[in-house]
Amino acid sequence: DVNFIDGQALDATSFGEFKSGIWIPKDTAGLTFGTNGFRLQFGDTTEASGFNAVTYTGNGSSQSVSGVGFSSSPDLVWIKNRTQAFSHTLVDSVRDAGGWRYLESNTTNAEGYNNTLVSSLDADGFSVGSSSTTNGSGNSMVAWAWDAGSGSAASNTDGSITSTVKANNDYGFSIASFTGASTQGA
Repeated sequence: DVNFIDGQALDATSFGEFKSGIWIPKDTAGLTFGTNGFRLQFGDTTEASGFNAVTYTGNGSSQSVSGVGFSSSPDLVWIKNRTQAFSHTLVDSVRDAGGWRYLESNTTNAEGYNNTLVSSLDADGFSVGSSSTTNGSGNSMVAWAWDAGSGSAASNTDGSITSTVKANNDYGFSIASFTGASTQGA
């Protein structure tokens, strides 16, 4: 579990205890999490709320990957090839539900366009194309998937930057996208 407590400083005993020399987490459902606090529970099944990870083996062609445990499609998928030293690939439903736009978390590259990395975000999973980065033949892959809940992204015009946002407070997760100009030192 990951617990983020907003507005309080709690010690480790609020979250767990040692039993027979092993750290055992406590049920933190009774804690007050504060305005921006949240709890992410990671279950042993594909029924985790709002987040899950799947592993798959690349086939070098197109394939669908399922089993993320969501009733709808994931809103953010982060894929890492565990066999080859390729960049991490991130796609999301706010910027491009078709998956052609992607980011690389471990580079300074700008957003790219390539439908051979991830071709779609599907019910309970996603589809990958023929790229070795996300589907290299015989390569071991891991994908982390987040669910921002039901509904569509909405335009947020509050403040000085217009953005597109999809958020789910129950999961403590949101995706925001905006287009704008920035100036260094501003």
